[in-house]
Amino acid sequence: MADEARDARSEQLAVCVRMVSELELRFSSVDAGLLKGIQACSPKSENFLSESHLDELAKHYSIDLKTEEFLVAKTTSLPAKQRLDVHPKIC
Repeated sequence: MADEARDARSEQLAVCVRMVSELELRFSSVDAGLLKGIQACSPKSENFLSESHLDELAKHYSIDLKTEEFLVAKTTSLPAKQRLDVHPKIC
């Protein structure tokens, strides 16, 4: 029984090693900063519209992002109630 469990773990490890090798092969030219920038484009991400994350993406594509653009993007992506909290003097 212990031998079977050890064999199963060895097989699982081998699969993981192959997966990591494949990812390294496919994404060797892409660093973590760029991937975080891509993730920051997803509204489901906890880092959605994170300026530091999107900066890496902008650098990669030679885009000059401005702080004002982040403020507008973040504000317009919020629900109406939260927009009022961000800019209470406007309303």
